[in-house]
Amino acid sequence: MAGDRDLSTRPGTDGDFDFAWEVYRETVRPLIEPRLTRAWDEGAEKERFRNDQWKISETYIIALDGAPVGWGAATITDKNVVVKHFYLKAEHREKGYGAILFKEMLQVWDKEGKEVRASVFKGTSLHSLGLQLGAQEQSQDNINPATRTDLTVELVRKPANP
Repeated sequence: MAGDRDLSTRPGTDGDFDFAWEVYRETVRPLIEPRLTRAWDEGAEKERFRNDQWKISETYIIALDGAPVGWGAATITDKNVVVKHFYLKAEHREKGYGAILFKEMLQVWDKEGKEVRASVFKGTSLHSLGLQLGAQEQSQDNINPATRTDLTVELVRKPANP
């Protein structure tokens, strides 16, 4: 719950693709477009998203009062969680919804003894939230050079009660 509003998640479906693309594009395009060495091509970017980012088995939809307001994706194993995506529509950011969801998820993952990892855009509210919730920035030296960027930082949070 978020005050008197119902904040929940549900598994993603194929029918959520266009919604997820719109939220992803709205969030990511302003961050990466200035660094692209090519022009933003809407069709090509959507195909890249479909082929490289959209994994239905890892996806969940974030809903507020039953209406989708964001989406995320994570790979969860018996020992760790890798948060791959977490996006809210612009009008639902900075309202504490992400903090509420992450605190609830971390309680579960702490009980299960899972380490949580996430690559986040530097300087964003998600970056700040991760640090507030106990994550540490991983040295860039330990990140695969093929995926390392000055735009993101790898956050790692050990379980609070292993």
